[in-house]
Amino acid sequence: MEQLFKTRISKETFKTALSECIKKAWIYKTKENFVQALAWKQNHIFQYAIKDEIESEDNFNEDASQIDIYETYANLDDMDESDRVAFLKRWDDLWADPNGFEISKFAGETIEDGNAVGEAAREYFDLINADMNIKMNEEMETISFENITNFKQAVELTNDALDKTDKYRYIYEAAFEFDDMNLRTRCDILKIKPNMHVEIIEVKATSTVKVEHFYDLVYQVYVLEKNGFIVDNIHICHLKDNYLRGRFNNVIHDSLSVEAKNFFDNIQTIKYEEVLEFLKADIKIPKNNNKSDLNYFDFFDIDSFSHGKSKKRATLIEELENFKAFYNLDHLFQNLTNILALNAEEIKGYFTSEFCETRIIRNRKNEWIFATDDENNMPYCNHVMPWFDLSRETFMCLTGLKISQKANIILNSKSPYFDDYATLFDSSIPQKAGGKSFFKDKHHRIFESYKNRHEITADATKIIDPTLVDKLSQQLAKYEDKIIYMYDFETVKWAIPNFDNSAGYQQIPFQYSIDVIFNKDFDYNHPETMKHFDFIGNDCHDPRPHFIEKFVQDMFSNGPGIYVAYNDSFEKTVLKYLAFIYPEYSIPLMYIIQNTVDLMDFFKGNDKKDLPWFLIYHPDFHGSYSIKKTQPALDPKFSYKDLKINQGAKAAQTFREYVDGRIPDLAWEEKIKPDMLKYCNRDTLAMVVIYQRILEIYQQWKEQHND
Repeated sequence: MEQLFKTRISKETFKTALSECIKKAWIYKTKENFVQALAWKQNHIFQYAIKDEIESEDNFNEDASQIDIYETYANLDDMDESDRVAFLKRWDDLWADPNGFEISKFAGETIEDGNAVGEAAREYFDLINADMNIKMNEEMETISFENITNFKQAVELTNDALDKTDKYRYIYEAAFEFDDMNLRTRCDILKIKPNMHVEIIEVKATSTVKVEHFYDLVYQVYVLEKNGFIVDNIHICHLKDNYLRGRFNNVIHDSLSVEAKNFFDNIQTIKYEEVLEFLKADIKIPKNNNKSDLNYFDFFDIDSFSHGKSKKRATLIEELENFKAFYNLDHLFQNLTNILALNAEEIKGYFTSEFCETRIIRNRKNEWIFATDDENNMPYCNHVMPWFDLSRETFMCLTGLKISQKANIILNSKSPYFDDYATLFDSSIPQKAGGKSFFKDKHHRIFESYKNRHEITADATKIIDPTLVDKLSQQLAKYEDKIIYMYDFETVKWAIPNFDNSAGYQQIPFQYSIDVIFNKDFDYNHPETMKHFDFIGNDCHDPRPHFIEKFVQDMFSNGPGIYVAYNDSFEKTVLKYLAFIYPEYSIPLMYIIQNTVDLMDFFKGNDKKDLPWFLIYHPDFHGSYSIKKTQPALDPKFSYKDLKINQGAKAAQTFREYVDGRIPDLAWEEKIKPDMLKYCNRDTLAMVVIYQRILEIYQQWKEQHND
């Protein structure tokens, strides 16, 4: 039988084409396409100007993890042997996935969490089936094909099970194909009904329904309908955000983030005298090394509603019918596969388009439209662009602009490089609809600093904006004549709460580093001029009780002071969660929160704080306020390069492996733990470096201006 479609289209490829870009979908369709795209990049034909975000469920971390998959693959030889072997195994496994290549699975914990949630969901539906059997006096069964890796065999087994509607109620990992394997899908959970009727339940290790989940279901429904099935309903089975394992009958009224915020907001200003009284009491947190059973009925939510926050949003099945009213699925699949079937030479012409032409969005009128039909928010393509050198200073360095806005500017101006402009008011640079500029004061600051980089190299005080000296002085005054506690956390998370009194994806602190500055003659080059404290969890049990007790002890070791974090919203949120879950320690924890300042305030603006952007700016920031950019620019001699563990994500994954029993105790104690301590300790020392350099440069500025 002649195939309807010119090429195979996986569920992941379909989802990428509709939610992001068909160009990206083509690249990730096959390993050969990816290698070709990498060759174009290396030959300066195309640039892929954004790293792929690895989805993160923690709702207080501003920066999603990212991976530049092109650079990572191109530089495999630079990895150490164990990292390279692990990367290549994951690489090959992901290309072999019948659902298609999924970039998010490069985060090791993403695969682990997905597998764990999938297994838990199957156990949950086993319980649902058992309850239904009792209520309906039946003996229906469930059957699972998750261990059947041969897709054709899985299809055959699925068909056999579907013939036994009097025996099976649910099939797990049911397999279907259409058009001679051009379309292949596996349904996480399929509810079987008589006369070819079914329901699809897609399991997601998230706490909300997202638009890409809807496209997952569109693909599955299409394949099943082409096989003659009638899909009565579709659902997303996701995690509830108000589940706390082993606590409050397993649930709290609202999400942990909301509950912790409300708890914090109801706390009055804590006085240091209250902290002293607390410290005298020497309160210990009971250690609970037992793990309560997971209550699946409280943990999972079988959600029938579409994505979004509107209380009037449609059900998923209604949304599907709405989508079909705008798009004929046969034509949609035909058009997508026609593009995906293009060979390397043919796709090069398509890659020159400046838009993500297949992206479909739901507008405010609940109409499904191509994003290119939204004239006020055109989807300029950042996924594939004409090649430019990302190592040079370009419009990509302008923080705060949407990536599609940066793409618009680069694609429609005379050059992507700052070197080719005298000012950001250049007439060749496009503007927003209505003739307004894309650029704000911070963007002009970034641009002008780059243009004056030679002056800055000759005179470090030029990194200070002379119009903002008063604001800089106000920030520095917060630290003056105070004991300064620089602190940093490392955290780990699981989709399924791994400890009692924890929620899914809650950031569990397992390590901290504290550097205490107690006199004006401190110098990071001479550690003896400061005090240092650190902690790391040292067994497979919940690290929080020991963490809290020692953290509070160390943070008040030199009396009251000012507490300093970098991007303090993260540390503050972790502490709020701890105070909410362990209220017996709320007084010292809340005191620390109330007296914490953000070292990042020297760089990142904040309207609520009436704080301008970039009180300090060096061209080597490249538009960023990340500590991985600011610290090396201020003092390039201080580095992380000698560390085996030199990223927070790697530290978190390593500790998770230890807790999960995949790292032997001896290896942890003798090899890994020392490296973990070195990394976290380096983070707080980097904060000291930043503060010290700002003080030195500010003092130089005052001397130059006789201030």
